[in-house]
Amino acid sequence: MDQEPYLKRSSASCRLILLLAALTILQTANSQEAHENDTAMARQLLIHRGEVYLSFPATPDEVNMLSNMLSVCSYSGDTAIVNVCSTEFELFLRQGIPFSVILPVVHREEEAERDKDVFFPVKGEWNYYPLYSEYVEMMESWAEEYPDICTLVDAGGTVEGRSILFLVLTGNRKHDHPKPRFMYSSTMHGDETVGYVLMLRLIEYLLRGYPGDPMVERLLDNVEVWINPLANPDGAYHGGDGNTIVSPRRRNANNIDLNRNFPLTGQTEYDTEGRQPETVVMVDLMEETHFLLSANIHTGAEVMNYPWDTWDRRHADDLWFYYICREYVDTAWHYSPDGYMTLLGGVTHGAGWYKINGGRQDFVTYYTGGREVTMEISDTKHPLPGRLPDYWEYNWRSLLGYMEQAMFGLRGRVTDAATGEPVAARIEIPGHDRDSSHVYSCDSTGWYFRLAVEGSYDIVFSAEGYHSRQFDNVQVWNRDTTILNVQLVPVTTYILDRQGEFDASLEIRSSKGGLIHAEALLPGELPVMVGLYDISGRKLKDVYRGYAGPGALIFKIDAGSIRPGIYIIRMDYGDSFLGRRIFITN
Repeated sequence: MDQEPYLKRSSASCRLILLLAALTILQTANSQEAHENDTAMARQLLIHRGEVYLSFPATPDEVNMLSNMLSVCSYSGDTAIVNVCSTEFELFLRQGIPFSVILPVVHREEEAERDKDVFFPVKGEWNYYPLYSEYVEMMESWAEEYPDICTLVDAGGTVEGRSILFLVLTGNRKHDHPKPRFMYSSTMHGDETVGYVLMLRLIEYLLRGYPGDPMVERLLDNVEVWINPLANPDGAYHGGDGNTIVSPRRRNANNIDLNRNFPLTGQTEYDTEGRQPETVVMVDLMEETHFLLSANIHTGAEVMNYPWDTWDRRHADDLWFYYICREYVDTAWHYSPDGYMTLLGGVTHGAGWYKINGGRQDFVTYYTGGREVTMEISDTKHPLPGRLPDYWEYNWRSLLGYMEQAMFGLRGRVTDAATGEPVAARIEIPGHDRDSSHVYSCDSTGWYFRLAVEGSYDIVFSAEGYHSRQFDNVQVWNRDTTILNVQLVPVTTYILDRQGEFDASLEIRSSKGGLIHAEALLPGELPVMVGLYDISGRKLKDVYRGYAGPGALIFKIDAGSIRPGIYIIRMDYGDSFLGRRIFITN
Protein backbone atom coordinates (compact mmCIF):
# COMPACT_ATOMS: atom_id res chain seq x y z
CA MET A 1 0.00 0.00 0.00
CA ASP A 2 1.25 3.44 -0.92
CA GLN A 3 1.67 5.26 2.42
CA GLU A 4 2.46 8.75 1.10
CA PRO A 5 -1.07 9.85 0.04
CA TYR A 6 -2.45 8.47 3.29
CA LEU A 7 0.13 10.33 5.30
CA LYS A 8 -0.67 13.54 3.40
CA ARG A 9 -4.41 13.14 4.01
CA SER A 10 -3.78 12.29 7.63
CA SER A 11 -1.57 15.31 8.05
CA ALA A 12 -4.19 17.59 6.42
CA SER A 13 -6.92 16.18 8.65
CA CYS A 14 -4.84 16.76 11.73
CA ARG A 15 -4.17 20.34 10.70
CA LEU A 16 -7.95 20.88 10.14
CA ILE A 17 -8.78 19.37 13.50
CA LEU A 18 -6.19 21.53 15.20
CA LEU A 19 -7.53 24.63 13.40
CA LEU A 20 -11.10 23.87 14.45
CA ALA A 21 -9.96 23.28 18.00
CA ALA A 22 -8.08 26.59 17.99
CA LEU A 23 -11.13 28.41 16.59
CA THR A 24 -13.34 26.79 19.22
CA ILE A 25 -10.99 27.88 21.96
CA LEU A 26 -10.86 31.39 20.49
CA GLN A 27 -14.63 31.50 20.09
CA THR A 28 -15.08 30.34 23.67
CA ALA A 29 -12.64 32.98 24.84
CA ASN A 30 -14.42 35.65 22.77
CA SER A 31 -17.79 34.40 24.01
CA GLN A 32 -16.58 34.51 27.58
CA GLU A 33 -15.16 37.97 27.04
CA ALA A 34 -18.42 39.12 25.46
CA HIS A 35 -20.38 37.69 28.39
CA GLU A 36 -18.13 39.48 30.84
CA ASN A 37 -18.48 42.72 28.88
CA ASP A 38 -22.28 42.43 28.76
CA THR A 39 -22.40 41.63 32.47
CA ALA A 40 -20.22 44.65 33.30
CA MET A 41 -22.29 46.88 31.03
CA ALA A 42 -25.53 45.67 32.62
CA ARG A 43 -24.21 46.37 36.11
CA GLN A 44 -23.18 49.90 35.11
CA LEU A 45 -26.64 50.58 33.73
CA LEU A 46 -28.21 49.19 36.88
CA ILE A 47 -26.10 51.58 38.97
CA HIS A 48 -27.13 54.60 36.91
CA ARG A 49 -30.70 53.70 35.89
CA GLY A 50 -31.85 51.00 38.30
CA GLU A 51 -32.93 48.77 35.40
CA VAL A 52 -31.57 47.19 32.24
CA TYR A 53 -33.03 45.41 29.21
CA LEU A 54 -31.64 42.04 28.18
CA SER A 55 -32.19 40.06 24.97
CA PHE A 56 -31.66 36.31 24.65
CA PRO A 57 -32.92 33.23 22.77
CA ALA A 58 -35.65 31.26 24.57
CA THR A 59 -38.45 28.78 24.05
CA PRO A 60 -42.03 29.64 25.06
CA ASP A 61 -41.76 27.41 28.13
CA GLU A 62 -38.53 29.13 29.18
CA VAL A 63 -40.12 32.55 28.77
CA ASN A 64 -43.13 31.59 30.90
CA MET A 65 -40.81 30.16 33.57
CA LEU A 66 -38.74 33.35 33.63
CA SER A 67 -41.86 35.55 33.77
CA ASN A 68 -42.38 34.37 37.35
CA MET A 69 -39.18 36.15 38.42
CA LEU A 70 -38.53 38.83 35.76
CA SER A 71 -40.49 41.38 33.75
CA VAL A 72 -40.79 39.83 30.30
CA CYS A 73 -41.40 42.70 27.86
CA SER A 74 -41.65 40.98 24.50
CA TYR A 75 -41.23 37.64 22.79
CA SER A 76 -40.88 37.28 19.04
CA GLY A 77 -39.01 34.94 16.71
CA ASP A 78 -37.67 32.86 19.61
CA THR A 79 -36.06 35.98 21.12
CA ALA A 80 -37.13 37.23 24.52
CA ILE A 81 -36.59 40.70 25.95
CA VAL A 82 -36.74 41.21 29.70
CA ASN A 83 -36.35 44.19 32.01
CA VAL A 84 -34.55 43.56 35.31
CA CYS A 85 -33.51 45.43 38.42
CA SER A 86 -30.32 44.52 40.32
CA THR A 87 -31.86 41.68 42.33
CA GLU A 88 -33.56 40.20 39.29
CA PHE A 89 -30.35 40.46 37.27
CA GLU A 90 -28.49 38.30 39.78
CA LEU A 91 -31.32 35.75 39.59
CA PHE A 92 -31.08 35.81 35.82
CA LEU A 93 -27.30 35.25 35.84
CA ARG A 94 -27.81 32.07 37.84
CA GLN A 95 -29.79 30.62 34.94
CA GLY A 96 -26.62 30.59 32.82
CA ILE A 97 -28.40 32.03 29.78
CA PRO A 98 -26.26 33.94 27.23
CA PHE A 99 -27.63 37.44 26.69
CA SER A 100 -27.07 40.80 25.08
CA VAL A 101 -27.65 44.19 26.70
CA ILE A 102 -30.09 46.55 24.99
CA LEU A 103 -28.87 50.09 25.48
CA PRO A 104 -31.43 52.68 26.66
CA VAL A 105 -32.76 55.20 24.16
CA VAL A 106 -31.64 58.79 24.74
CA HIS A 107 -33.17 61.47 22.50
CA ARG A 108 -31.46 64.80 22.59
CA GLU A 109 -32.30 67.73 20.38
CA GLU A 110 -29.40 67.17 17.99
CA GLU A 111 -30.50 63.53 17.49
CA ALA A 112 -34.05 64.59 16.85
CA GLU A 113 -32.87 66.98 14.15
CA ARG A 114 -31.28 64.02 12.37
CA ASP A 115 -34.68 62.33 12.14
CA LYS A 116 -35.51 61.69 8.47
CA ASP A 117 -38.48 64.06 8.67
CA VAL A 118 -36.32 66.76 10.33
CA PHE A 119 -37.56 67.69 13.76
CA PHE A 120 -39.36 70.99 14.03
CA PRO A 121 -41.63 70.80 17.09
CA VAL A 122 -45.08 72.18 16.26
CA LYS A 123 -47.87 71.98 18.84
CA GLY A 124 -50.62 71.49 16.28
CA GLU A 125 -48.73 68.61 14.67
CA TRP A 126 -47.95 66.84 17.96
CA ASN A 127 -44.42 65.92 16.86
CA TYR A 128 -42.74 66.49 20.19
CA TYR A 129 -42.74 65.25 23.78
CA PRO A 130 -44.04 67.96 26.13
CA LEU A 131 -42.32 69.09 29.29
CA TYR A 132 -44.01 67.75 32.42
CA SER A 133 -45.02 71.28 33.42
CA GLU A 134 -46.42 71.79 29.93
CA TYR A 135 -48.40 68.54 30.19
CA VAL A 136 -50.03 69.64 33.44
CA GLU A 137 -50.78 73.06 31.96
CA MET A 138 -52.42 71.44 28.91
CA MET A 139 -54.70 69.30 31.05
CA GLU A 140 -55.69 72.24 33.23
CA SER A 141 -56.26 74.61 30.33
CA TRP A 142 -58.51 72.13 28.49
CA ALA A 143 -60.69 71.76 31.57
CA GLU A 144 -60.93 75.54 31.83
CA GLU A 145 -61.59 76.09 28.11
CA TYR A 146 -64.27 73.37 27.79
CA PRO A 147 -66.00 73.31 31.20
CA ASP A 148 -69.31 72.04 29.80
CA ILE A 149 -67.85 68.79 28.50
CA CYS A 150 -64.51 68.40 30.27
CA THR A 151 -63.44 67.90 33.89
CA LEU A 152 -59.92 67.46 35.26
CA VAL A 153 -59.48 64.73 37.87
CA ASP A 154 -56.29 64.43 39.92
CA ALA A 155 -56.58 60.77 40.92
CA GLY A 156 -53.56 60.79 43.24
CA GLY A 157 -49.82 61.16 43.51
CA THR A 158 -46.74 59.19 42.47
CA VAL A 159 -43.70 58.26 44.53
CA GLU A 160 -42.05 61.57 43.62
CA GLY A 161 -45.21 63.61 44.06
CA ARG A 162 -46.29 64.06 40.45
CA SER A 163 -49.99 63.82 39.65
CA ILE A 164 -51.82 61.01 37.87
CA LEU A 165 -54.25 63.10 35.83
CA PHE A 166 -57.43 62.21 33.99
CA LEU A 167 -59.62 64.32 31.78
CA VAL A 168 -63.27 63.24 31.87
CA LEU A 169 -65.14 64.10 28.68
CA THR A 170 -68.88 63.79 28.22
CA GLY A 171 -71.61 65.72 26.42
CA ASN A 172 -75.38 65.86 26.80
CA ARG A 173 -75.29 65.95 30.60
CA LYS A 174 -79.12 65.76 30.64
CA HIS A 175 -78.91 62.15 29.50
CA ASP A 176 -81.93 60.23 30.83
CA HIS A 177 -79.88 57.34 32.24
CA PRO A 178 -76.30 56.72 33.41
CA LYS A 179 -73.71 56.44 30.68
CA PRO A 180 -71.22 53.58 30.50
CA ARG A 181 -67.73 54.68 31.50
CA PHE A 182 -64.74 54.18 29.25
CA MET A 183 -61.03 54.65 30.02
CA TYR A 184 -57.83 55.03 28.03
CA SER A 185 -54.61 54.99 30.04
CA SER A 186 -51.10 55.15 28.64
CA THR A 187 -47.41 54.93 29.52
CA MET A 188 -47.57 53.01 32.79
CA HIS A 189 -44.14 51.96 31.56
CA GLY A 190 -42.40 55.30 31.49
CA ASP A 191 -40.25 54.59 28.43
CA GLU A 192 -43.23 53.64 26.25
CA THR A 193 -44.07 57.14 25.15
CA VAL A 194 -46.07 56.96 21.90
CA GLY A 195 -49.41 56.55 23.66
CA TYR A 196 -48.66 59.53 25.92
CA VAL A 197 -48.68 61.96 23.01
CA LEU A 198 -51.44 60.14 21.12
CA MET A 199 -53.74 60.45 24.14
CA LEU A 200 -53.09 64.19 24.39
CA ARG A 201 -53.88 64.52 20.71
CA LEU A 202 -57.02 62.39 21.14
CA ILE A 203 -58.25 64.68 23.93
CA GLU A 204 -57.77 67.70 21.68
CA TYR A 205 -59.52 65.92 18.80
CA LEU A 206 -62.57 65.08 20.93
CA LEU A 207 -62.84 68.55 22.47
CA ARG A 208 -62.59 70.33 19.14
CA GLY A 209 -65.01 67.89 17.51
CA TYR A 210 -67.86 68.45 19.98
CA PRO A 211 -70.25 69.56 18.74
CA GLY A 212 -69.92 69.22 15.00
CA ASP A 213 -68.22 65.89 14.31
CA PRO A 214 -70.99 63.21 14.16
CA MET A 215 -68.73 60.42 15.49
CA VAL A 216 -67.45 62.55 18.38
CA GLU A 217 -70.96 63.73 19.22
CA ARG A 218 -72.27 60.17 19.28
CA LEU A 219 -69.42 59.06 21.55
CA LEU A 220 -69.57 61.88 24.08
CA ASP A 221 -73.37 61.96 24.17
CA ASN A 222 -73.52 58.26 25.04
CA VAL A 223 -70.27 57.45 26.86
CA GLU A 224 -68.39 59.03 29.77
CA VAL A 225 -64.79 59.02 28.53
CA TRP A 226 -61.81 59.07 30.94
CA ILE A 227 -58.34 59.62 29.47
CA ASN A 228 -55.10 59.31 31.45
CA PRO A 229 -52.24 60.13 29.06
CA LEU A 230 -49.46 59.43 31.56
CA ALA A 231 -49.80 56.71 34.22
CA ASN A 232 -46.12 56.70 35.24
CA PRO A 233 -44.80 60.28 35.07
CA ASP A 234 -41.85 59.48 37.35
CA GLY A 235 -40.60 56.88 34.88
CA ALA A 236 -41.25 59.02 31.80
CA TYR A 237 -39.39 62.02 33.23
CA HIS A 238 -36.57 60.02 34.79
CA GLY A 239 -33.16 61.55 34.27
CA GLY A 240 -32.34 64.99 32.99
CA ASP A 241 -33.92 67.87 34.86
CA GLY A 242 -37.07 65.94 35.81
CA ASN A 243 -39.16 68.13 33.52
CA THR A 244 -37.91 66.89 30.13
CA ILE A 245 -38.19 63.45 28.54
CA VAL A 246 -34.57 62.60 27.83
CA SER A 247 -33.92 59.05 28.99
CA PRO A 248 -37.19 57.60 30.29
CA ARG A 249 -37.27 54.27 32.08
CA ARG A 250 -39.83 51.51 32.41
CA ARG A 251 -40.22 51.37 36.18
CA ASN A 252 -41.49 53.85 38.75
CA ALA A 253 -39.28 55.77 41.17
CA ASN A 254 -39.23 52.80 43.55
CA ASN A 255 -37.89 50.64 40.73
CA ILE A 256 -41.08 48.58 40.45
CA ASP A 257 -42.70 47.45 37.21
CA LEU A 258 -46.24 48.82 37.64
CA ASN A 259 -47.73 46.31 35.22
CA ARG A 260 -46.63 43.48 37.51
CA ASN A 261 -47.84 45.19 40.69
CA PHE A 262 -51.61 44.62 40.62
CA PRO A 263 -53.30 41.99 42.81
CA LEU A 264 -52.94 38.48 41.42
CA THR A 265 -55.87 37.19 39.41
CA GLY A 266 -58.06 34.40 40.77
CA GLN A 267 -58.10 35.21 44.49
CA THR A 268 -61.35 35.46 46.44
CA GLU A 269 -60.15 38.71 48.03
CA TYR A 270 -57.40 41.21 47.39
CA ASP A 271 -55.95 44.32 49.00
CA THR A 272 -53.48 47.03 48.06
CA GLU A 273 -51.32 46.87 51.17
CA GLY A 274 -47.65 47.22 50.25
CA ARG A 275 -48.36 48.09 46.62
CA GLN A 276 -47.00 51.10 44.81
CA PRO A 277 -48.74 54.49 45.10
CA GLU A 278 -49.50 54.52 41.37
CA THR A 279 -51.11 51.08 41.63
CA VAL A 280 -53.21 52.09 44.64
CA VAL A 281 -54.42 55.18 42.78
CA MET A 282 -55.59 53.07 39.84
CA VAL A 283 -57.19 50.35 41.97
CA ASP A 284 -59.07 52.90 44.11
CA LEU A 285 -60.32 54.73 41.03
CA MET A 286 -61.45 51.53 39.31
CA GLU A 287 -63.27 50.32 42.42
CA GLU A 288 -65.13 53.61 42.64
CA THR A 289 -65.75 54.32 38.97
CA HIS A 290 -66.36 50.85 37.45
CA PHE A 291 -65.25 51.33 33.86
CA LEU A 292 -67.22 49.19 31.44
CA LEU A 293 -64.41 49.13 28.88
CA SER A 294 -60.80 50.30 28.98
CA ALA A 295 -57.42 49.92 27.31
CA ASN A 296 -53.86 50.06 28.59
CA ILE A 297 -51.58 51.52 25.89
CA HIS A 298 -47.98 50.28 25.56
CA THR A 299 -45.14 50.10 23.05
CA GLY A 300 -42.31 47.66 22.38
CA ALA A 301 -44.42 45.50 20.07
CA GLU A 302 -47.31 45.89 17.64
CA VAL A 303 -50.23 43.69 18.64
CA MET A 304 -53.59 43.77 20.45
CA ASN A 305 -53.40 41.60 23.56
CA TYR A 306 -56.50 40.54 25.52
CA PRO A 307 -57.14 38.51 28.74
CA TRP A 308 -56.05 36.30 30.17
CA ASP A 309 -52.34 37.04 30.66
CA THR A 310 -52.35 34.81 33.74
CA TRP A 311 -53.85 31.56 32.43
CA ASP A 312 -53.84 29.48 29.27
CA ARG A 313 -57.61 29.04 29.51
CA ARG A 314 -59.73 31.48 27.58
CA HIS A 315 -62.04 34.16 28.90
CA ALA A 316 -65.76 33.40 28.67
CA ASP A 317 -66.05 36.29 26.19
CA ASP A 318 -62.99 35.27 24.18
CA LEU A 319 -64.87 35.61 20.88
CA TRP A 320 -65.98 39.12 21.80
CA PHE A 321 -62.44 40.14 22.81
CA TYR A 322 -61.07 38.77 19.54
CA TYR A 323 -63.78 40.56 17.55
CA ILE A 324 -63.10 44.02 18.99
CA CYS A 325 -59.32 43.58 18.73
CA ARG A 326 -59.59 42.31 15.17
CA GLU A 327 -61.68 45.33 14.25
CA TYR A 328 -59.04 47.65 15.72
CA VAL A 329 -56.18 46.00 13.83
CA ASP A 330 -58.03 45.70 10.52
CA THR A 331 -58.77 49.42 10.61
CA ALA A 332 -55.15 50.25 11.51
CA TRP A 333 -53.88 48.06 8.66
CA HIS A 334 -55.94 50.08 6.19
CA TYR A 335 -54.19 53.32 7.18
CA SER A 336 -50.64 52.10 7.84
CA PRO A 337 -47.75 50.70 5.78
CA ASP A 338 -47.33 46.98 5.21
CA GLY A 339 -45.89 45.22 8.22
CA TYR A 340 -47.52 47.39 10.87
CA MET A 341 -49.21 45.51 13.73
CA THR A 342 -48.56 42.07 12.26
CA LEU A 343 -47.02 40.31 15.25
CA LEU A 344 -49.02 37.10 15.84
CA GLY A 345 -51.43 38.25 13.13
CA GLY A 346 -52.13 41.46 15.03
CA VAL A 347 -54.24 39.91 17.82
CA THR A 348 -53.30 37.55 20.64
CA HIS A 349 -54.71 36.00 23.77
CA GLY A 350 -52.26 37.21 26.43
CA ALA A 351 -50.91 33.89 27.68
CA GLY A 352 -50.68 32.68 24.09
CA TRP A 353 -47.89 35.24 23.67
CA TYR A 354 -46.29 35.00 27.11
CA LYS A 355 -47.67 34.84 30.63
CA ILE A 356 -47.42 37.55 33.26
CA ASN A 357 -48.71 37.90 36.81
CA GLY A 358 -49.91 41.12 38.41
CA GLY A 359 -50.92 42.78 35.14
CA ARG A 360 -53.61 45.43 34.99
CA GLN A 361 -55.83 44.05 32.23
CA ASP A 362 -56.43 40.82 34.16
CA PHE A 363 -57.07 42.75 37.38
CA VAL A 364 -59.67 44.96 35.70
CA THR A 365 -61.37 42.07 33.94
CA TYR A 366 -61.43 39.68 36.89
CA TYR A 367 -62.16 41.96 39.86
CA THR A 368 -64.01 45.07 38.65
CA GLY A 369 -66.56 43.66 36.21
CA GLY A 370 -64.96 45.64 33.37
CA ARG A 371 -63.19 44.55 30.21
CA GLU A 372 -59.67 45.73 29.35
CA VAL A 373 -57.15 45.01 26.61
CA THR A 374 -53.50 45.95 26.18
CA MET A 375 -52.69 47.89 23.02
CA GLU A 376 -49.10 47.54 21.83
CA ILE A 377 -48.90 50.20 19.12
CA SER A 378 -45.20 50.61 18.25
CA ASP A 379 -42.24 48.24 17.98
CA THR A 380 -40.06 51.16 19.05
CA LYS A 381 -40.60 51.95 22.71
CA HIS A 382 -39.50 55.58 22.57
CA PRO A 383 -39.28 56.74 18.95
CA LEU A 384 -37.91 60.04 17.77
CA PRO A 385 -40.68 62.63 18.14
CA GLY A 386 -40.86 63.25 14.40
CA ARG A 387 -42.42 59.79 14.07
CA LEU A 388 -45.36 60.53 16.39
CA PRO A 389 -47.70 61.95 13.69
CA ASP A 390 -47.30 58.70 11.77
CA TYR A 391 -48.58 56.65 14.71
CA TRP A 392 -51.53 59.00 15.07
CA GLU A 393 -52.40 58.48 11.42
CA TYR A 394 -52.19 54.69 11.83
CA ASN A 395 -54.35 54.57 14.96
CA TRP A 396 -56.77 57.44 15.50
CA ARG A 397 -59.71 55.84 13.66
CA SER A 398 -59.14 52.57 15.51
CA LEU A 399 -59.00 54.42 18.84
CA LEU A 400 -62.41 55.99 18.16
CA GLY A 401 -63.85 52.67 17.00
CA TYR A 402 -62.68 50.89 20.13
CA MET A 403 -64.30 53.57 22.31
CA GLU A 404 -67.53 53.08 20.38
CA GLN A 405 -67.76 49.46 21.59
CA ALA A 406 -68.85 50.79 25.01
CA MET A 407 -72.16 51.79 23.38
CA PHE A 408 -73.08 48.27 22.28
CA GLY A 409 -74.16 44.96 23.84
CA LEU A 410 -76.93 44.34 26.36
CA ARG A 411 -78.08 46.94 28.85
CA GLY A 412 -81.07 47.93 30.94
CA ARG A 413 -82.33 48.65 34.43
CA VAL A 414 -83.15 46.23 37.25
CA THR A 415 -85.81 47.42 39.69
CA ASP A 416 -88.02 46.21 42.52
CA ALA A 417 -91.33 45.06 41.03
CA ALA A 418 -93.30 46.56 43.91
CA THR A 419 -91.52 49.84 44.61
CA GLY A 420 -89.68 50.61 41.40
CA GLU A 421 -86.51 51.17 43.40
CA PRO A 422 -83.16 50.09 41.86
CA VAL A 423 -81.87 46.62 42.70
CA ALA A 424 -78.23 45.53 42.81
CA ALA A 425 -78.58 42.31 40.81
CA ARG A 426 -76.16 39.76 39.44
CA ILE A 427 -76.51 39.29 35.68
CA GLU A 428 -75.20 35.94 34.51
CA ILE A 429 -75.26 33.81 31.36
CA PRO A 430 -75.53 30.17 32.56
CA GLY A 431 -73.16 27.78 30.83
CA HIS A 432 -71.19 30.71 29.45
CA ASP A 433 -69.90 32.87 32.30
CA ARG A 434 -66.88 31.74 34.30
CA ASP A 435 -63.86 33.27 36.02
CA SER A 436 -65.87 36.26 37.27
CA SER A 437 -67.20 37.22 33.84
CA HIS A 438 -70.73 37.97 35.15
CA VAL A 439 -71.69 41.60 35.83
CA TYR A 440 -73.81 43.51 38.37
CA SER A 441 -76.33 46.28 38.15
CA CYS A 442 -75.56 49.51 39.99
CA ASP A 443 -77.02 49.59 43.50
CA SER A 444 -77.92 53.29 43.25
CA THR A 445 -79.42 53.36 39.74
CA GLY A 446 -80.20 49.73 38.84
CA TRP A 447 -78.50 50.12 35.46
CA TYR A 448 -76.32 47.36 34.05
CA PHE A 449 -74.17 46.94 30.93
CA ARG A 450 -73.13 43.56 29.50
CA LEU A 451 -70.75 43.45 26.54
CA ALA A 452 -71.12 40.35 24.37
CA VAL A 453 -70.42 39.11 20.87
CA GLU A 454 -73.37 38.67 18.54
CA GLY A 455 -75.55 35.71 19.51
CA SER A 456 -78.56 34.46 21.43
CA TYR A 457 -78.22 34.17 25.21
CA ASP A 458 -80.20 32.88 28.19
CA ILE A 459 -79.70 35.44 30.94
CA VAL A 460 -80.44 35.11 34.68
CA PHE A 461 -81.03 38.10 36.96
CA SER A 462 -80.72 37.41 40.69
CA ALA A 463 -80.47 39.44 43.89
CA GLU A 464 -80.63 38.69 47.59
CA GLY A 465 -84.21 38.90 48.81
CA TYR A 466 -85.71 38.56 45.32
CA HIS A 467 -87.00 35.78 43.10
CA SER A 468 -84.58 35.18 40.22
CA ARG A 469 -85.75 35.66 36.65
CA GLN A 470 -84.43 34.03 33.50
CA PHE A 471 -84.89 35.43 30.01
CA ASP A 472 -84.28 32.97 27.20
CA ASN A 473 -82.99 33.62 23.71
CA VAL A 474 -82.07 37.27 24.23
CA GLN A 475 -80.55 38.42 20.96
CA VAL A 476 -77.41 40.57 20.90
CA TRP A 477 -75.93 42.00 17.70
CA ASN A 478 -72.46 43.32 16.97
CA ARG A 479 -72.31 47.12 16.86
CA ASP A 480 -75.86 47.42 18.19
CA THR A 481 -77.61 47.76 21.54
CA THR A 482 -80.22 45.46 23.09
CA ILE A 483 -82.31 46.96 25.91
CA LEU A 484 -83.71 44.59 28.56
CA ASN A 485 -85.31 46.17 31.63
CA VAL A 486 -86.08 43.74 34.43
CA GLN A 487 -88.35 43.85 37.49
CA LEU A 488 -87.55 41.46 40.34
CA VAL A 489 -90.23 40.39 42.81
CA PRO A 490 -89.30 40.40 46.52
CA VAL A 491 -89.17 36.99 48.16
CA THR A 492 -91.00 38.25 51.26
CA THR A 493 -94.77 37.90 50.98
CA TYR A 494 -96.37 40.37 53.35
CA ILE A 495 -99.34 38.92 55.30
CA LEU A 496 -101.94 41.64 55.17
CA ASP A 497 -104.48 40.28 57.63
CA ARG A 498 -104.57 38.11 60.73
CA GLN A 499 -107.93 38.21 62.52
CA GLY A 500 -107.89 37.15 66.14
CA GLU A 501 -110.46 37.51 68.93
CA PHE A 502 -111.58 40.97 67.80
CA ASP A 503 -113.02 42.09 64.46
CA ALA A 504 -111.99 45.44 63.07
CA SER A 505 -111.69 47.26 59.75
CA LEU A 506 -109.16 49.58 58.15
CA GLU A 507 -109.92 51.75 55.13
CA ILE A 508 -107.91 54.28 53.15
CA ARG A 509 -110.15 57.30 52.62
CA SER A 510 -107.90 59.43 50.41
CA SER A 511 -104.28 59.88 49.37
CA LYS A 512 -103.08 62.98 47.59
CA GLY A 513 -100.58 65.74 47.99
CA GLY A 514 -98.36 63.46 50.07
CA LEU A 515 -101.05 63.13 52.78
CA ILE A 516 -102.86 59.84 53.45
CA HIS A 517 -106.21 59.83 55.29
CA ALA A 518 -107.26 56.51 56.86
CA GLU A 519 -109.97 55.28 59.23
CA ALA A 520 -110.16 52.22 61.47
CA LEU A 521 -113.25 50.84 63.23
CA LEU A 522 -112.48 49.09 66.51
CA PRO A 523 -114.89 46.80 68.46
CA GLY A 524 -113.61 47.91 71.88
CA GLU A 525 -110.87 49.76 73.71
CA LEU A 526 -107.68 48.11 72.61
CA PRO A 527 -103.92 48.80 72.44
CA VAL A 528 -103.31 50.00 68.87
CA MET A 529 -100.14 50.55 66.81
CA VAL A 530 -100.25 51.89 63.26
CA GLY A 531 -97.20 52.06 61.00
CA LEU A 532 -96.13 52.58 57.40
CA TYR A 533 -94.04 49.74 55.92
CA ASP A 534 -92.33 49.04 52.62
CA ILE A 535 -93.30 45.99 50.59
CA SER A 536 -90.62 43.83 52.27
CA GLY A 537 -92.07 44.51 55.73
CA ARG A 538 -89.53 47.11 56.90
CA LYS A 539 -91.12 49.82 59.05
CA LEU A 540 -90.61 53.31 57.69
CA LYS A 541 -92.74 55.42 60.01
CA ASP A 542 -94.72 55.15 63.25
CA VAL A 543 -98.20 56.65 62.77
CA TYR A 544 -100.09 55.95 66.02
CA ARG A 545 -99.35 54.20 69.27
CA GLY A 546 -101.80 54.06 72.23
CA TYR A 547 -105.28 52.91 73.27
CA ALA A 548 -108.28 53.56 71.04
CA GLY A 549 -111.90 52.45 70.57
CA PRO A 550 -114.52 51.47 70.61
CA GLY A 551 -115.54 53.14 67.35
CA ALA A 552 -113.61 55.07 64.77
CA LEU A 553 -109.90 55.92 64.85
CA ILE A 554 -109.08 58.50 62.20
CA PHE A 555 -105.45 59.26 61.41
CA LYS A 556 -103.29 61.02 58.81
CA ILE A 557 -99.92 59.95 57.42
CA ASP A 558 -97.49 62.50 56.02
CA ALA A 559 -95.85 60.64 53.12
CA GLY A 560 -94.35 63.69 51.46
CA SER A 561 -90.80 62.45 52.01
CA ILE A 562 -91.56 58.90 50.84
CA ARG A 563 -90.52 57.87 47.34
CA PRO A 564 -93.35 56.88 44.97
CA GLY A 565 -94.18 53.18 45.09
CA ILE A 566 -96.26 50.48 46.75
CA TYR A 567 -96.38 50.52 50.59
CA ILE A 568 -98.32 48.92 53.45
CA ILE A 569 -100.31 50.62 56.24
CA ARG A 570 -100.49 48.13 59.07
CA MET A 571 -102.60 48.35 62.22
CA ASP A 572 -101.84 46.03 65.16
CA TYR A 573 -104.68 45.78 67.73
CA GLY A 574 -104.94 43.24 70.52
CA ASP A 575 -103.70 39.92 69.13
CA SER A 576 -104.62 40.80 65.52
CA PHE A 577 -103.46 43.05 62.73
CA LEU A 578 -104.75 44.45 59.47
CA GLY A 579 -102.83 45.76 56.48
CA ARG A 580 -103.73 47.71 53.41
CA ARG A 581 -101.61 48.27 50.29
CA ILE A 582 -101.37 51.82 49.04
CA PHE A 583 -99.62 53.33 46.04
CA ILE A 584 -97.98 56.60 46.98
CA THR A 585 -97.54 59.23 44.28
CA ASN A 586 -95.98 62.48 45.47
